[in-house]
Amino acid sequence: MSCPVSSLFKECGFVSQSVFYVAFHKVVGTSPLQFLFKHRQNTEKDLKSFYDNNILSF
Repeated sequence: MSCPVSSLFKECGFVSQSVFYVAFHKVVGTSPLQFLFKHRQNTEKDLKSFYDNNILSF
């Protein structure tokens, strides 16, 4: 599911974006944008590593 961070708070049942950001930061330890950025970087690294280790070994 792809959802802009700006509307994610509604999908999670929060009334306001600021309350969602505070709750997210308390639970995760980072802002939603920082979390997504890091997650996307890690996903790209994992995919590249998988490709390098598996696809190129054929």
